[in-house]
Amino acid sequence: MHMGHVNQWLRTKATYFLAGICVILMCVWIIPWQQLIRQHPATTGKIFGKDVDGDEVSDIARTLSMLQQQRDSRTSNEELTATAWETEIYCEEAKSYGITASDADVANVLKARFGMTDDSAESQKYLTQVLTNHGLTRKQFNASVKSLLISVKLQNSILTGVLLPENEAWLWYSRENQKTQAEYLELSAAAIAPLVTVTDKQLDEFYTKHKDLSPEESPDHIGYLLPERVKIEYVLVPTAPYAAKAVVTQRQIEQYYDEHKEQFKKAPPAGTEEKPAPAEYRPLSEVAASIEATLKNEAAGRSADEQIREVRTEALKQMEVPWGSREVRSADFAALAAKFGLLCKATDFFSADEVNTILPGATELEQKAFGQAASAKGVPSAPLSATAGKFIFQLKDVDPSKPAPRESIAAQLATDCRQQNAINLATEIAAKARTAATFAAAEESVKASLTDAIAKAVPVDGKPVEKDPAKYYTKGETQFFGRPMEFYGQRFARGAVGLPGPGQHLAFIDAAFALKIGEVGIADEAVDARAVYLFARTKNQPASREDFDKSRQMVEQMLMAQKREAVRKSWVDDVRRRAKPSENVLKFLRLLPEWKQEA
Repeated sequence: MHMGHVNQWLRTKATYFLAGICVILMCVWIIPWQQLIRQHPATTGKIFGKDVDGDEVSDIARTLSMLQQQRDSRTSNEELTATAWETEIYCEEAKSYGITASDADVANVLKARFGMTDDSAESQKYLTQVLTNHGLTRKQFNASVKSLLISVKLQNSILTGVLLPENEAWLWYSRENQKTQAEYLELSAAAIAPLVTVTDKQLDEFYTKHKDLSPEESPDHIGYLLPERVKIEYVLVPTAPYAAKAVVTQRQIEQYYDEHKEQFKKAPPAGTEEKPAPAEYRPLSEVAASIEATLKNEAAGRSADEQIREVRTEALKQMEVPWGSREVRSADFAALAAKFGLLCKATDFFSADEVNTILPGATELEQKAFGQAASAKGVPSAPLSATAGKFIFQLKDVDPSKPAPRESIAAQLATDCRQQNAINLATEIAAKARTAATFAAAEESVKASLTDAIAKAVPVDGKPVEKDPAKYYTKGETQFFGRPMEFYGQRFARGAVGLPGPGQHLAFIDAAFALKIGEVGIADEAVDARAVYLFARTKNQPASREDFDKSRQMVEQMLMAQKREAVRKSWVDDVRRRAKPSENVLKFLRLLPEWKQEA
């Protein structure tokens, strides 16, 4: 529609148009906003073969939203509904255990959440208003809180029922803290490389396999994908000048000292850990200078924040274009820096690994500058922090990630491919030797296989082939080592194993504990150590009962936590199986970690 026609329409229909606006505004004023945006009630669903009213589920979800005032803003209404459905399942399960919640329990929740200690008219009026804002009546709220409390009581009952006898703790401790020792032969890629050849076809295949992988993505940690690089231009507001001008009073220093006194606690003298004594603190006179510096830096940060926001506001103004225009404008960072008396710098191309050399301490720059769409070019960033101060940047150019040209990595490609062939040969030699009855016999098999490989080897770079097979492997004995420990889903070796080469040698450790004393085994450590190990266990070192008694409390706490988690997981799986929630319920429950199902 032509703009003139639009204007004519507005003049002729103005009365109706304004009336409609007024009606909308009146509705927004009269109807609580929470009622407009509140989630529609969940549909009725089945659990344990019974129909559950969706309104009850919605009441619980809204109650959760109300009680979790500080909940993560990323928690969606769907996730709250999922938790509400799970609550309904646990409430139904709790009936068979006779677990209930009382009005007194609800009163305790109100006291803890709202500080309500009485039934005064003022308190009830406040509560009624809060409930109304969340679309709840007092009856709905009380019923929902009781459901939540029953769910919690049930789960706590399951966990508190888990027991840990002392002999069970000792059995676990003795297994986890047993140590072993082994003798080994290391067949490293670097040592065996002179005995293998590399063909042009192998080089082609190796490059094709690795050219589109970064070392972090590749299973063997070999990759020829060059990382993305960017050019940026930034304006920096340094904090040092502001810190030099900042004024800190003695009262501010004293207040900081009082509010952060735990930072200045003196360490107890050695040997006094078992004799608790009143905490001692460093005197204010001793730490006043550092407190003053801290307060000056904080003041400088606030001043720099304020100025960099002004700079960004000005940059955004420079990008403004008339409404309807297709013109694209960019901010002139150099002119902005000159106007505010600041530093402006344009960088050369750099990768994410080089961020700290471009702007030390700019930890957010990697996330903000890399992996962006083309539309991000020339757009001033939000204010960010660096060691030197606060800054904004704009993306100037992007060199996307791409495979390194083969000719530029020819030498590295040849080395990597040769070492892979060497690992393959080492694996063959070790597999053949493993069938030997003893470790000594296995070593003789290794020598024989290496002798055959030496006879077939072609000199590399004109260097003669070493004829002594003992030159191509390393023989040694490990230290005593224990089973790997697990921490947040990651496995770690407990100290050094005593093997040559980098890495934790987890494959070696796992393989060793799977063997009997004297039995020959193989460990493939081709990724980190770039070697294959042929070995046999020689000695065991049992766990110390004395050490267990000294650390029993810590051991039992850790083991109890693990056992409770295992029992909880087993119980959740059992309830999930018996509840048999209908599909319209499962679509919500699958948002929760315990209910996620593989596609």
